[in-house]
Amino acid sequence: MPHSSGGTISAPPENRVMFPARGMASDQPRGGLPVVSDVMLAAERRIVGAVGVRRARPAGGHRPSSPAGAGWLHEQGFPAVRPLDLSQPVEAHGYLVTFWHYIPASVSPWEDVESLGGLLRRLHELGDPPAELPSARPLSSLSEDAERCAWLTAEQRSWVLGRADELTRQYDETTWALGCGMIHGDAYADNVLQTWNGPVLADWDSVSCGPREQDIVPTSIRHRFGRPVSEWHQFCAAYGVDPDDLPGLAVLRQMRELRALVPYIRSTGKPAATAEGTRRITDLMSGTQSEPWQALNLAF
Repeated sequence: MPHSSGGTISAPPENRVMFPARGMASDQPRGGLPVVSDVMLAAERRIVGAVGVRRARPAGGHRPSSPAGAGWLHEQGFPAVRPLDLSQPVEAHGYLVTFWHYIPASVSPWEDVESLGGLLRRLHELGDPPAELPSARPLSSLSEDAERCAWLTAEQRSWVLGRADELTRQYDETTWALGCGMIHGDAYADNVLQTWNGPVLADWDSVSCGPREQDIVPTSIRHRFGRPVSEWHQFCAAYGVDPDDLPGLAVLRQMRELRALVPYIRSTGKPAATAEGTRRITDLMSGTQSEPWQALNLAF
């Protein structure tokens, strides 16, 4: 958490972007953030004020179309978190920030894979929104981040880059059984909010156009984090799919496992992140895994 020293708030640059972004949003007719907006970012998807602020992302990439896409979904009756009615994303200190309506949860959050499967099925049955969506990037900025990473060994860097190239080649040659269209892009069960009106899907910062199997993959690798395999079967039943009928799932699963390295490869000066990233790379290189992976909070 940010701390106070001599009356001055000390926080990482990723959190300080909230202060100018708050001022920019408050000029909008329906905007405005409470003074605890930096705490909102620290909580990652756990919204504590009247307005939700999504994760800040480096502005060097494509500008997200998530607000337009999520707004269209709401118009179609799909239970998605609604963006605030203001011009966004907001750029501040080299980061892009998006603003969303706060949705109070009816119960304590839990990772509901069955609700996620049902929501994704509904999403994939919709047509495409009028706003143009960026093409999906299953590996995100992995290769660029690996090139810049200071803690990767030469062997690790070579393996990551080579594996990324090979999986990209396979991806480009794959025919997708579920077809391509609008996808959530970061479809994890903890992005499902339980409300009095039913489950709502949040975290639309990665919405894009790509193979629909990409939304199924995150649940397929939950066993990597010590979750029971039975959850994967529950999810598939709720979505209404037999994974054996999805030949492209294997390459996307491997890409998702590799992409999951990105926040750790980006981190510098954080021994815990380096240790976790190293362990995951070792597991992937060897094809074995003795202990569950840990999802670390790297916000601070």
